[in-house]
Amino acid sequence: MRFIHNAGNLGIHYRNATKTILDASWGLFGTGTGVKIKVRSLERMPQGWAADGKVVEYEPAPRDRQNLYSGADVLLALRRFGGDSLPIAEATALGLPVIVSDISSYSAYPMRVPCREAGEFESPAGFKVQLYDPDGAELAEMISAMARGNMPVEQTPDRLKPPTWDQFKRQFQKIVR
Repeated sequence: MRFIHNAGNLGIHYRNATKTILDASWGLFGTGTGVKIKVRSLERMPQGWAADGKVVEYEPAPRDRQNLYSGADVLLALRRFGGDSLPIAEATALGLPVIVSDISSYSAYPMRVPCREAGEFESPAGFKVQLYDPDGAELAEMISAMARGNMPVEQTPDRLKPPTWDQFKRQFQKIVR
């Protein structure tokens, strides 16, 4: 089973819990599940965050968005705090199942990794934002169970999928007319 994590750039690795995914991968060694996690990033991984080369592979992100999710069965889209996520919207539109952090912003998604509160930070605009740490051991167990067929890979509900271009165009035309 092939998982993908589109990490963005270095500033986003922290927010997207990339290190949690890398740490969870160590729990997948020797499980015989054949799990592969591909971490795609616009920049090199931070020092000490090396992909192990067996379960996790690092790959530069392709410049064309169409191939960003190629070869993946599930998107790993963990976040340390809520908010919109372009990879979640893109993967959902393509019909790719998504594993998200179990935080209020993503409570409607069927596959969620438990999190614990991890303090807060103040945004540049002065807002306090609650941080969460996804549970790496739970993530490893979830991935392993899916790969073994012991846990179903659940599709994202249709109501969360973004509209197709034709649907958007019809809605936009109604508004403009």
